[in-house]
Amino acid sequence: PRVRTKGSLVLYFSIIFSSSAELFLNPFVEEEFILWNKRGDGDVDHFRIPIATWNERGAIVAVSEARKNTSADRSAKFLAVRRMAHSVWSKDAWSPTMFIENDGFASDGVNLGAVLSTTNGTTIVVYGTCMHTCPKTRTFTMTSHDDGLTWGEPVDITEQIGGVYEIFAGGPGYGIQKRHDPHQGRLIFCGWNCTAPFSDDHGKTTGVKCIYSDDEGMRWKSGAWIPGIPYGQEKAAHDFTPSENQLVELSDGSILITTRNDVGYHGPYRVLARSFDA
Repeated sequence: PRVRTKGSLVLYFSIIFSSSAELFLNPFVEEEFILWNKRGDGDVDHFRIPIATWNERGAIVAVSEARKNTSADRSAKFLAVRRMAHSVWSKDAWSPTMFIENDGFASDGVNLGAVLSTTNGTTIVVYGTCMHTCPKTRTFTMTSHDDGLTWGEPVDITEQIGGVYEIFAGGPGYGIQKRHDPHQGRLIFCGWNCTAPFSDDHGKTTGVKCIYSDDEGMRWKSGAWIPGIPYGQEKAAHDFTPSENQLVELSDGSILITTRNDVGYHGPYRVLARSFDA
């Protein structure tokens, strides 16, 4: 069914029920290179949530959570970055690791999100803080205008996209800049969303939400979201509970989201959602 939800997006939901119509691709590994190894750079215990993005100037920027003392989600972290400034693949072309954010000794620190690169070479990282245990959470962006060589200060966008009592956990994955109409040039991130975190209704108010910017990341707005069903109620096995997700723009300008299906809605499949006006 087609469902109209709050915001500016119209979403079309469909379920993958079978793998019989798969596209048979044949990817192969041309060269392997380890970007991060635990107990390597900074004596970090674990590197998690690795994300790499490429821009039209040929630069690749890779970002990950550097979990300082444990592999746990709830822990103190850095945001780690490595970059390759040109399009010639070479192990020697990667920069050393730099840490662009440091949450100190936080028991529930930064939560990496998603990364995107724009056509003009800007790289934007979206991440949150204290998203597992705190009654109030915050969402930030960090931006580089030189292919990840230098980074600006974190910008708090929490109040632009819902406030401290709402969680937006980007991705994990990458955001996009739209290449086609409608809204060519728009920046979009999607992620897991909860409108009543760490209350008695925490598990009842989750879903998937997208945020967007029409001024190259200066200001952000909330788009529509995909609520869990039944919304506002405890979820049981086989209820609709979308969560971590990835979006892509199709050639007709529509947006396709593929999301985890946490408790097996219609079976052990992923869920697809499509917007025609994003």
